Amino acid sequence: MRRFELPAGLAPGEVSGFVELQLEELSPFPLDQLLHGRVVADGAVFVYAAYRRRFTAEELQAWEQLRFVLPEFA
Repeated sequence: MRRFELPAGLAPGEVSGFVELQLEELSPFPLDQLLHGRVVADGAVFVYAAYRRRFTAEELQAWEQLRFVLPEFA
């Protein structure tokens, strides 16, 4: 998990791309092997991610029905 300041002038539609670029720079795994999400507030974005292989196939299948997932601490 990381917190990033959003660049000045970044449009709301560009936040997703910004987050993906940050994850690609930080993660030892390709983006398609990560499960990730974000929360945007006060000019910053809180990003959380997990390596997809840490979860069972059953857990991943159940998530297809979910719309919003947060880490336990949130």
